Amino acid sequence: MKQFIKLTTLTGGFIVVNLTFLSPVKAEVCNNYTVRDLQDNSVNLRANPNGRIVRALRNGSQVTSTGAESNGWLPVKVGTSGSRGWMDSSRLTQNVDYVVFDPDDSFVNVLEKPNGKIIVRVPNGTTIPEPMNYIRDWAVVPQLNGVIQGRSIRQPDCLQ
Repeated sequence: MKQFIKLTTLTGGFIVVNLTFLSPVKAEVCNNYTVRDLQDNSVNLRANPNGRIVRALRNGSQVTSTGAESNGWLPVKVGTSGSRGWMDSSRLTQNVDYVVFDPDDSFVNVLEKPNGKIIVRVPNGTTIPEPMNYIRDWAVVPQLNGVIQGRSIRQPDCLQ
């Protein structure tokens, strides 16, 4: 999460603080996909929908949507190579990461166990895989080797 603070001085010595919270995470999280074809080991990247094959991408390759789906075809950019083209959207799985956020602070505490010692603080907007296990209202986050209060984890806006 990015936080911008705008200070404006008014007559009489009053200062007005205007906080604006932006969520760049939404676009990043909601547009990431993994190539996955259960009948083959790769999927074709095409110049346009159902057009000339640009290259084949192996299952597990990462792509990012660059626009809206059209008749089952999604415009994408390939991982770090930057290749662009169109892919059959039925052969893509949306990566579903969750976002950590504490509205009362700029970070979220990760504890060793529920009500335990803080082991690390992660910035608001940090993405994590969907938690699969909970201990009461604490989400177990193996990637961070700890737990986070369940209320501090939410789905990205595009999944709500």
